[in-house]
Amino acid sequence: MGKKLKIGDYTTAEGQAEFTDEEAFNAIKEGIKDENGKTLMKPSKDLTDEEINALVQYVRGLEE
Repeated sequence: MGKKLKIGDYTTAEGQAEFTDEEAFNAIKEGIKDENGKTLMKPSKDLTDEEINALVQYVRGLEE
C-alpha cells in the first residue's frame, strides 16, 4: 500500500526530510486526500493529540 500511495522510505534521511512533524500530525489527525478530493488515508479519530505526537516521534525514530 505504501508504494501505491508513493510513501517515502522513512528509514532514510531523505524519507524523513519529506515531511515536517506538523504535516505528519495533521495527516494522522485529519487524514489525507488527493488533488481530486478522494480519501487516501482516513483520519484517526480515536487517537488523542498526545498519542498522535508519540506516533510521529516513533516514525522519526525509524531512521537508521
